[in-house]
Amino acid sequence: SKWSQSIMAACARVLGLLRPLAASATSLASLSTSIMVRQTHLPQLSKTALPVFVQRASMSTAAPQAAEHVEENFQEVAEEPLVREPLYAWVSDFNAEKYESKVGMMQLNDAIFGVPLRSDLLQRVVIYQRSLLWKGNAKTKTRAEVRGGGRKIYKQKGTGRARAGSLRSPTRRGGGVSHGPIPRDHSIRMPRKIQEFAIRVALSSKLQSGDLTIVDNLDLTSHKTKDLVSKLSEHGMRSVLLVTGATAATTLVRAAANIPKCKAITQNELNVYDILHKRSLVLTKAAVAHIHATLAPRRRGGRVLPPYQPQEPFFVSSSSSPASAPTPAPTPTPTPAATTSENQAV
Repeated sequence: SKWSQSIMAACARVLGLLRPLAASATSLASLSTSIMVRQTHLPQLSKTALPVFVQRASMSTAAPQAAEHVEENFQEVAEEPLVREPLYAWVSDFNAEKYESKVGMMQLNDAIFGVPLRSDLLQRVVIYQRSLLWKGNAKTKTRAEVRGGGRKIYKQKGTGRARAGSLRSPTRRGGGVSHGPIPRDHSIRMPRKIQEFAIRVALSSKLQSGDLTIVDNLDLTSHKTKDLVSKLSEHGMRSVLLVTGATAATTLVRAAANIPKCKAITQNELNVYDILHKRSLVLTKAAVAHIHATLAPRRRGGRVLPPYQPQEPFFVSSSSSPASAPTPAPTPTPTPAATTSENQAV
């Protein structure tokens, strides 16, 4: 009919007007998508998001080369190395005096010692560790477990008193306890990745607050408690956690056993609760190497990271700052020609 033909003509006119607007909108969407991929940092953009961008770009009718452009930009971002400023810390001699103890510097992994503070994770892991220490052996006896109370106290009727059946009722003195505690397990579960990240946060907080000290070793010449107390007082430490290598020296364990606010543990026993419970943290170089090997993140932005290889501790003067400390130059090897001329001269 004429009515239907007029409606179809009006719809065709409206579609003709909307077609250029749709083409411009799709071109703007593809342009914004390419800019987003170019400006997005790699840790926030993983390879799992690439098919979504490619699919959206391929569905647009304005630019058929949008998918290839997005993929090229993603490859450029993926190949860019993640460069961060190096993190350094002083290496001290524990047996020397405080102002003469700095003997060198070493580089730290910023993914372990440069993590932002997350107090929520620290609180969760501390509750988890304290739940493991909760033995849960509290026990009370019910009316069935209390000795005695096997007969009826007095007759049911005629006394004017309330009905009573047992002398060990919870309402009577010497009776059982109703709804009392029983032995149970109070421990909770915590993912391993959250525990590892919480340790990184705790180590970073100690480094940022200036309470982290790295020493060559913790080998003491004497097992006397007063000698260790004097060493700690020279370094200005009262509440301290000493972390050694794979094994702790017997002299250190004996000396620290009688100090109330001092605790000595090995590198495998490092945990969040002990780090936060003590004011100062002392790590040996072996413990730092173990932390770099075990706590370094394995993935970042969907990529598998290579093992962290820190630089060897290099010796500098104590007056230089950590940021401007130079890396020691390698020792030059003599060339064969120079060696021959020196032999001839000899």
